[in-house]
Amino acid sequence: MIKLIPARPYPKGIDLRFLQKIAKVFNNFNFKHKIPSGNINLKFAGTKEIQNLNKLYAGKNITTDILSFSYVEHNLIRSKFWDKELGDIIINISMASRQARKYGINTTTELSLLIIHGILHILGYDHRNTTGRMNMEILQTKLLDTAGIRGARSLWD
Repeated sequence: MIKLIPARPYPKGIDLRFLQKIAKVFNNFNFKHKIPSGNINLKFAGTKEIQNLNKLYAGKNITTDILSFSYVEHNLIRSKFWDKELGDIIINISMASRQARKYGINTTTELSLLIIHGILHILGYDHRNTTGRMNMEILQTKLLDTAGIRGARSLWD
């Protein structure tokens, strides 16, 4: 069972109950393989903070809308210290809000898309090639639909 754990401070004006819906969808979705159980930590950051993290961990001195760090991918989930942690997702709340306005959707829809995208990365999915991108996009769309979240944009438009 996946559980999303948001860190404080929470973004103003965002009802975080949608996180329970996203976790429930992942826990009930029929994946082709078994997904691990554990916590995914969620942090909302500002533009400068996420740019610094992106530079530190990915070597890219640019801002981004989301970063995800998978403990599953690096087998840290097996250690006694990380047995309940699957990974961390950091969302640039300012960029997510701007993107929502740009695409004419509400911020919760944009955040849902980004969080689902981040969870898929934590579970080992990637979009480094066309096949991976297509598989991720199909899964994202199915998960959003299952959660009843309509109108989300494609990350690859």
